[in-house]
Amino acid sequence: MPPATSSDTKSLASSRLAGTLFQTPHFPGGLLLLGGIAASYLPRSDGHGTIRIGADYLGGILNTLFLILGAIALLVPAYQSQGKAGLGKEFLRVAALMLAETIFVHLLKVITGLWLKILSRPSGGWQGFPSGHTSAALVMSYLLTCRYPRLAIVWYAFAGLIAWSRVESGAHFPYQVVGGAIVGIFTLFLLER
Repeated sequence: MPPATSSDTKSLASSRLAGTLFQTPHFPGGLLLLGGIAASYLPRSDGHGTIRIGADYLGGILNTLFLILGAIALLVPAYQSQGKAGLGKEFLRVAALMLAETIFVHLLKVITGLWLKILSRPSGGWQGFPSGHTSAALVMSYLLTCRYPRLAIVWYAFAGLIAWSRVESGAHFPYQVVGGAIVGIFTLFLLER
């Protein structure tokens, strides 16, 4: 059998990458996230009913609880399995990703809203682009899926619902939640390679 060439090795590596992409727990979860973002393009409700109230709660207090409880769900097992060293390592990972995501989001909000005076919220506020809630929920969903892969669909579905809720509640336009998802993906690509 002839030895493998450089192009054979690259082809094999790329086919393995493509194969593992579709086998990873992030893939079906990511499809649910895309579904939530796609749902944000549907017509909004009248603004006063149960759907609007649910969207307000989902994008408000439930989003905050998701982020806080998600961080706890990541940190406690790290401490239990590896002690202070594991806790410190996981804390730095979670903090670095969430802080970087927040910095990227707010930097873009300042550039597009304050300096360029474009991409404002539906209410006219300058902090419209991108959606920080969507970005943070995506990053947390990724982190939780790394720790609890069997629940990937739950984590990403929740992120998708948060994306939808930001549009339904009138806080963002649909393209702003798409921008938030892109910032979250960019943050993960930059820091999790």
